[in-house]
Amino acid sequence: MSKRPPRLTFLPPPAPALLAAAVQLGKLVNYRSAGTVEFIYDAALDAFYFLEVNTRLQVEHPVTESVTGLDLVECMLRVAADESIDWTRLAQAPQGAAIEVRIYAESPLKNFQPSPGVLTDVAFRTMCASIPA
Repeated sequence: MSKRPPRLTFLPPPAPALLAAAVQLGKLVNYRSAGTVEFIYDAALDAFYFLEVNTRLQVEHPVTESVTGLDLVECMLRVAADESIDWTRLAQAPQGAAIEVRIYAESPLKNFQPSPGVLTDVAFRTMCASIPA
């Protein structure tokens, strides 16, 4: 499974409307911390639909941090300390690109049951610019 933050240049035309809807939702419920608002986009109808809100820090948050320059954990701590945070940096176009990859050790031959063990070899089709140790 891979997770990546959206690049505004690659998003469909309603990208600003998606952002506005997410911000409006947060304001309506007086939400003041990091969270994720998810939508489904139907390209055929050029319409988007609300899916869910995750009111917690996602495991993939370093992907967002790497392209926004924000430390989301620090932001959450500052909000908890009743300090103000300038969240507008999240509304700006991401700088660069980031991707997170999770390897699931499951056996397709055993109905995708967990298949624990040591990962001894991995190959990427192209060399990545940065792979943390």
